[in-house]
Amino acid sequence: MTDKDHPDSPRAAAASAPGDDAAAHALADRRRKDRRAPAGNIGVSRVIPVLPLADAQVLNTSPGGVALRTRVAVRVGERLSFRAAPHTPPILAEILAVDAEADGSFRVRCRCLLGGFED
Repeated sequence: MTDKDHPDSPRAAAASAPGDDAAAHALADRRRKDRRAPAGNIGVSRVIPVLPLADAQVLNTSPGGVALRTRVAVRVGERLSFRAAPHTPPILAEILAVDAEADGSFRVRCRCLLGGFED
């Protein structure tokens, strides 16, 4: 499932409102935000049930989201928590899209719900 299939995604909003340039511009602005490699190791856990994604590799972060790769099957709508550093509050994120990769892993894109990755 891609983020355009998720009912809360900006792409779905843009697709459901033809001619609505505001939604299209909002999506374009969101996609223009800088992506960068994480500064260090970021621990990732599925929230319910709590399940550490020990193999998760954070691909990039932005102030409002994160992309990662894992071999653990996760679903759109599930929540993940991230700890960017020890003794910091967790960052809560919702999975927006899960794309299967050729090597059997999954590319997972999330938006931050509580907290976020600082510039």
